[in-house]
Amino acid sequence: MPKIFLWILQFCILINLIDGSSKINDNPDEIKSLPGLNATLNFKHYSGYLDAGNNNLFHYMFVESQGNPKIDPLVLWLNGGPGCSSLEGIFEELGPYLINKDGKTLRLNPYSWNKYASIIFLESPAWVGFSYNTKSRNVLTNDDEVAVANYAALKDFFNKYPSFKSNPFYLTGESYAGVYIPMLGVKILEGIKDTKINLKGVAIGNGILSNILNTNTLPLYLYGHGLVDEEVWQRFQNKCCNGCIDSCGLEIQDGCDILSIPENSTCGDMQMELYPGYTNDLLNPYDIYDDCEPTNRTIASKLKIKTSSLLLNRLARKDRPLYYGTIPCTDVSATEHYLNMPNVQKVLNIPSNLSIKWEECSDDIYNNYTTIYKEMANFTKTILNSNVRMILYYGDLDMICNFLIGQRFTEQLGFDVEKFFTLKLI
Repeated sequence: MPKIFLWILQFCILINLIDGSSKINDNPDEIKSLPGLNATLNFKHYSGYLDAGNNNLFHYMFVESQGNPKIDPLVLWLNGGPGCSSLEGIFEELGPYLINKDGKTLRLNPYSWNKYASIIFLESPAWVGFSYNTKSRNVLTNDDEVAVANYAALKDFFNKYPSFKSNPFYLTGESYAGVYIPMLGVKILEGIKDTKINLKGVAIGNGILSNILNTNTLPLYLYGHGLVDEEVWQRFQNKCCNGCIDSCGLEIQDGCDILSIPENSTCGDMQMELYPGYTNDLLNPYDIYDDCEPTNRTIASKLKIKTSSLLLNRLARKDRPLYYGTIPCTDVSATEHYLNMPNVQKVLNIPSNLSIKWEECSDDIYNNYTTIYKEMANFTKTILNSNVRMILYYGDLDMICNFLIGQRFTEQLGFDVEKFFTLKLI
C-alpha cells in the first residue's frame, strides 16, 4: 500500500513538473491562428507590446524563420513616415502573409523574408498603429526621442526572447527609416558593453538619408524622367543655377543649392515651374509609372497643396520631412479594414479598452514630428567604422526618396564604393 501512494506521489510530481514547464515555455504573445488565413504555417509568430521607456508601449509582430530560427539571422524592420506603421511591412510587403483586397482574408507570400530570417516588425513611435503611451496622448516627438525609444524597445525584445541574443542581427527599413535606422545603429554600438546585440549589418531601401540632398536632387530627378518641360529646365538652370547644366539641384558646393533660392524672387517663382509633375493629382509619387488609385486621389491632392509657394524649401528649412504622413495613390482600405476587425485585434493581443483605430500612417505624428538631423552622414560613418556592413538600395521610380539621394550621399561619405553590378561590353 505505501508503495502505491509513493508511486502516485511521484506521478503527481512528474505531471506537475511537465505542466509547470509548459507554462514557463508558453508565450502569451504567441499567435495561435490569424483570422482569414486558411493555411498551415511552419513557423511561430507573435504579437504584443515592448516597453519603450517613458510609459511608451510599442506594438510589435515577430515571425520566426521558416528555416532554422536558432541560427538564422534576426531582422528588425521599420517603415518610415514619420508616422507610418511597420505592419505595412508585414501585411503588404515582406511578411509571410498578405491581406487580400476583400480586407478579410490573407494569402501566403512566396517571397517572404522569413523564409531565411526571423523578423521583428515594430510600430514606432507611440500612437503609430497600435503603439501608445499609458500616461499621455501627446504626439509631439523628434529624432532623438524616437531613437531612445526604439533602442529601449529592442532591449525589451531580447529580454522576452533571450534565445535570439546570439543570432546575427540586422537593421532594415525604408523611407524615413533612413533616419531611424542609422540612429538606432549608433545607439546599439554605444550600449554594446551593457547590452550585447550581435549587430552585423544594415539595409535601407529608398532612405531619406539627407533632407538637403532630397530637395536638391528633385529637379534633376523630375527632368530625367521627362516631367519637366525642356524650355523651363534650360531657363531655370541657366538663370538660377549659375549654369550648372549637368548638376543643377545636386551640387551644393557649386552654388546650385536649391534651398538657397529666395522664395519671393524670380528664381523662386521659376523653381515652382519645375514641379507640375510632382504636384499632379494623378501621378503616384512612390511609383511614377503606376496608376494613382482613384480611392486615394483626395490624399494625393495634399501634395499639391503642400508644394505650393515653395513649401518644399520651407519644410527643409524648418527641419521637417519633405513629404507627408498619409500615403497618396495607394489604396490601404483593405489593410485598415482587416486590422480594425475586433477578432483580429484580439488575436494580436491589442487591449480592448484602448479604442485605437488603426491607420497605416498617422498625419498627427507627421505634422507634430521634428526632424533634428538633416542628414545621416556622421551616423553612417560611425556604423561603417565599427565594421558593420551596410547596403543602401534604391528603386528609380520613387520621387519622394529618389535614387539620386543615395547616389550622392554615398559619394560624399568618402569611402571606396564597390561596384557589384558593372556592365561589361564585349
